[in-house]
Amino acid sequence: MLVCSIIFFLASTEVKVSNAPKSILTGIIKIRSLWLMAIIWIFGAGANLGIYSVVPLYLTKELHLNIGYANTILGISRLGAIIVAVACGFLIDRFNLRKIMFLVMITTSVLTVLMGLVSERYIGIVLFLQAFVVTAFFPIGLVAMAKTFSSEMRSLATGIIVAISIIFGGGVVPYVLGISGDMISFRFGITIFGIFVALSSTLIFHLKELE
Repeated sequence: MLVCSIIFFLASTEVKVSNAPKSILTGIIKIRSLWLMAIIWIFGAGANLGIYSVVPLYLTKELHLNIGYANTILGISRLGAIIVAVACGFLIDRFNLRKIMFLVMITTSVLTVLMGLVSERYIGIVLFLQAFVVTAFFPIGLVAMAKTFSSEMRSLATGIIVAISIIFGGGVVPYVLGISGDMISFRFGITIFGIFVALSSTLIFHLKELE
């Protein structure tokens, strides 16, 4: 992180906003795209942070995997994120942003549903693929936010959306999945959540700024 910070400081240029309005917050909360993007980000973060939080318990308590083996496949499943984060930069430059974002979300939803359905024999493969795909959401989502909001509103909009996604996607989602694990099963909770991820992906087509 220190190396990245130094490189960013040396290579980046400051974004200067001229004639910024006095009250940005009042105007930005009235923008429909802010709340649509926030909902999409909640499920994107939930499919990553939320699922990641409960997977160790899911693997050991419900699938009865050995703790060492569960930790191994969970760790390996995150390795693909390194590749996909870099690949996203090339994809965004060459293809339609809205279509890529939708494809990432709908593929994530399918793999999340499969995570709740497959047997322990295939869970490692599904975990790897799900983590690989969902990681692409974040760089793509940040570019989508940059295109959705003007330079005057961009930083505040990003802060609001990311904060909401962390609170609900990284906090509420694992809590609800935990309740599902206690009362019904983790399989049920993860499968239903995957369906909601698919439903949230349709909101991407309502973001007119990405046309």
